[in-house]
Amino acid sequence: MRSRPKIKIALTLFDKILEAAGWICLAALWVLMMLHFNSSHIKRYWIKDFNLRSFAIATTTFLLLTILNKYPYIFNYPVK
Repeated sequence: MRSRPKIKIALTLFDKILEAAGWICLAALWVLMMLHFNSSHIKRYWIKDFNLRSFAIATTTFLLLTILNKYPYIFNYPVK
C-alpha cells in the first residue's frame, strides 16, 4: 500500500450535493429519534434500545464511509 500514489480527487457538484443530503438526512434521523424517544406510545425498553442501536449503526456507517472517501488511494482498484 505504501507504493500507491496518494491522489486527491476533487468532488464534483453532484458528489457535494449527495454528501450534503447525507448529512441532512442523518441529522433529521437523529432529531426524529429524539422527538419520539420519550413519547408515550413507546413503552417497552427493548424498542427504544433497538431504535437507538439502529441509529447508532447508521451514523457509524455513514461517518466511516465519509472518512474513507477522503482517502481514495486506500481503495483497491483492479485497474490503473
